[in-house]
Amino acid sequence: QKVFSQSQGIIVDNWPVDDILVTTEESAEVRGPRGTVRANVVILCPGPWAGPLLAKLHVHIPLQVKRSSVLYWRIQDPAFTTTTFIDLQESSGYAYGLPELEYPGLVK
Repeated sequence: QKVFSQSQGIIVDNWPVDDILVTTEESAEVRGPRGTVRANVVILCPGPWAGPLLAKLHVHIPLQVKRSSVLYWRIQDPAFTTTTFIDLQESSGYAYGLPELEYPGLVK
């Protein structure tokens, strides 16, 4: 988020989206109860609401919502940079890492 903001990106957090309208090949409108945002590039992170939201754009992909517990631990030594790597399934080969960015002094 910090890099995005430094690159002139605008983060609109905790804002329900009612509709998305692609106005031209180079712009779109995102509409919600707090107003309308017009942009050349829109990045949405709807979480479990992705299916219904994408359906408004006539995009239908087979999504399955999975619950994932998120826990935070205090970093004992601030001089030590910590990144947590998570392997979702041994056979899948998929993993992801979470650095200490969201909450200073805590790691996911």
